[in-house]
Amino acid sequence: MASVEAWIVYSRNVLPDVDGKNMCAVLNRSTSYILKVWRAGFSLANQYAAAGNECTTELRKYVGASLVDYSGIVPISYDMYNQAPAEVIYGYAGTVGGTYGTLRRVSRSCRRPDLQNYSWTHLDMIVSLCTIFDAGYEDDEVQPLTLGFEEMACLWNANTITGLRTDFWMEFTKE
Repeated sequence: MASVEAWIVYSRNVLPDVDGKNMCAVLNRSTSYILKVWRAGFSLANQYAAAGNECTTELRKYVGASLVDYSGIVPISYDMYNQAPAEVIYGYAGTVGGTYGTLRRVSRSCRRPDLQNYSWTHLDMIVSLCTIFDAGYEDDEVQPLTLGFEEMACLWNANTITGLRTDFWMEFTKE
């Protein structure tokens, strides 16, 4: 079996402080290979009280994509010998361009953990429920999100939440 080059991009402690904000993106700028996004999700980074309302996050795929004035993310390889593709842009925030389609939309809470008074708004503390997209659960019919030249996968914050710091991530491979 051939070795697969795999990475994770992980934007830490991002604040969704404006409506319509890129929280984590992978933009393929190469004409010689494709990228495949296998999983995407988030985890609540707050340890203290927040505003207590819900936030909407979308997984989007852009074509004819661009990303400027972004904050860079350093991809981490699952194999220490693999260098991340240099032609790819990894980032959050900034100005996003292109035409997109929304693949998933999830509502999530910004409430802090409260183990004594659990409600549905605390479910985003359960890691498996924080996965927005997963093509790796061994169903051959579910394909990864494929990114060709000038295509981008983006976790997008649809509305403003004050005080909610969140980590966002995507796992991808190169072919």
